Amino acid sequence: MAKKQFFQQLLTVYGRKPVLEALQTPAVNLHRLHLAEGNRPAPVLDEIIALTQARDAELVYHSRQSLARISKNGRQDQGVAADIDWRGYQSCQRFLQRLPAAPSTPGRITSRRESGLSEIPPPGQHCTAGMAALPATHCGCWRSVISTTRKTWA
Repeated sequence: MAKKQFFQQLLTVYGRKPVLEALQTPAVNLHRLHLAEGNRPAPVLDEIIALTQARDAELVYHSRQSLARISKNGRQDQGVAADIDWRGYQSCQRFLQRLPAAPSTPGRITSRRESGLSEIPPPGQHCTAGMAALPATHCGCWRSVISTTRKTWA
């Protein structure tokens, strides 16, 4: 049960640039880097591997088919996926259950448009959840809600 909960708090980011940006962000905790065995040498891959080794994270090589199962998008993963451990990540249901009855401090829910994140395309429109979450981290957001369905955002 604890193992299942641990893997539910991981976010898998795929694609060379999104993974590189995640690794260049000090606040992001890398759990494991997944690479396809047949990747051709490239400077961006060398940098990704160097950053992974500097973080002392696990590096695993997979067949293209196996990596496609991990990324859930074999056509766009570019042979790279990373499991990121989001501290404090929880399901929306658990988040709502843990909300206090009355807020002790003033606050408000901010929409994508109000937060300045409206320029990020929603998941399913050429954007991964990681591509949406990383800019939120850079903006200092303390909470992000990521949909687990494939519906487009309004």
